Amino acid sequence: VACVLGVVGCGGGGGGGGGGGPPPPPVGNITLSGRITFDRPSRNANQTHNFSATQRLPARGVSVEVLRSQGLTVLATATTDTNGNYTATFASTAFVLRARARLLRTSPGSYDFEVRDNTSSSAVYVLDSSVITPTSNTMTVDLNAGTGWTGAGFGGARSAAAFAILDVAWLV
Repeated sequence: VACVLGVVGCGGGGGGGGGGGPPPPPVGNITLSGRITFDRPSRNANQTHNFSATQRLPARGVSVEVLRSQGLTVLATATTDTNGNYTATFASTAFVLRARARLLRTSPGSYDFEVRDNTSSSAVYVLDSSVITPTSNTMTVDLNAGTGWTGAGFGGARSAAAFAILDVAWLV
């Protein structure tokens, strides 16, 4: 009897499982949408910045790029609307979403305006996501440019400033 129980208890070993890894990426095109925003500190009575009271504002008219994660080649481009919303479609692959500190308007009245970093070979300021692997053919990815304020001082990336400058240019 002990031998039969041993064989029955061990028969087939394991089975089930098979789903330990992430699902395969979707096939076909990905439609990506989302919102690009930046944080703007309010003002104190003496007109200094109050970083403990920030507003999250839309990054309007900003250039958006979807970049292939390998090599960072451009897969798709878009421009945010007045609410900071964008939509782009591209072939399914791992990607990075990039918001560039650039306004490009063709009408009414055209201009091409960029905010550049004079401490980094005049590179255009950008806000990048981490690498994203598509899990669906329709995805939403939002990006927010923060002030870098930690509560006691500046410690994080101060990407909001470039988008605040663009916001002033948008209003002109």
